[in-house]
Amino acid sequence: MIIGLTGAAEHSRLFSTIGVIAVVLLMSAIACVYLFAFRCPRCRKSLAMISNRGGSSFPQDVRYCPYCGLDLELETDAVRNA
Repeated sequence: MIIGLTGAAEHSRLFSTIGVIAVVLLMSAIACVYLFAFRCPRCRKSLAMISNRGGSSFPQDVRYCPYCGLDLELETDAVRNA
């Protein structure tokens, strides 16, 4: 009986470790996508700080890249019409 309980405790610890590793990997992947997904098409600088105002989409009131001044609306329209 004690042998069976020891085996269950080891499995529980293994599943907990796997769960913690999975959560850390998922959070790392989300952070990488977040930091590298929002970039200016011209200067390639990260626009992540601008998009960090809440919500999951890029804010609609941001029209120009703060680094190079590219009009982000025109670039989006040109890509959309192509």
